[in-house]
Amino acid sequence: MAGCGGADTDEVIRISDADRAYGEEAHPQLLAEFGGAYAGDGARYVRAVGKRVADAAGQCTFTLVNSDVVNAFAVPGCYIYVTRGLLAIVTSEAELASVLGHELGHITARHAQRQQQRSIWRTLGVIAVSATGSERLTRLTSIKTHVQRSRSSARRPIALSSQRCRSS
Repeated sequence: MAGCGGADTDEVIRISDADRAYGEEAHPQLLAEFGGAYAGDGARYVRAVGKRVADAAGQCTFTLVNSDVVNAFAVPGCYIYVTRGLLAIVTSEAELASVLGHELGHITARHAQRQQQRSIWRTLGVIAVSATGSERLTRLTSIKTHVQRSRSSARRPIALSSQRCRSS
């Protein structure tokens, strides 16, 4: 695929056994949470576009979930989900490919794993501060940690997309 959303064919996603196992375990749980896998033309369409987006990426699983919420997300192991709510507002194959490419970017950048590591360190920091006995300081540390996490998660996908567009 050419353009911003495409991946170089030299950059094949390497999915570790641990990530694959995580995705395989999370997949049925996520399907249960979002109303199951949705069947029909829409589901075939999401898988077909997803396969074209991920041709150079290796083995990914693309699933349309039965939820009216407008969202798409990915988990380690290259499992990518699109909700019926999002599919309902997509107006072209290019828009869907862009969404799937964005989610694929989270996987290649290992955002879920990095977020999990950061979360552990932040929690340990809050625990250390709470050991001082100061409720106010603990509350302020918790609030600051939450705000930093929210800002960071909003900036990263935008920066990643911009970087890919510039390098195309």
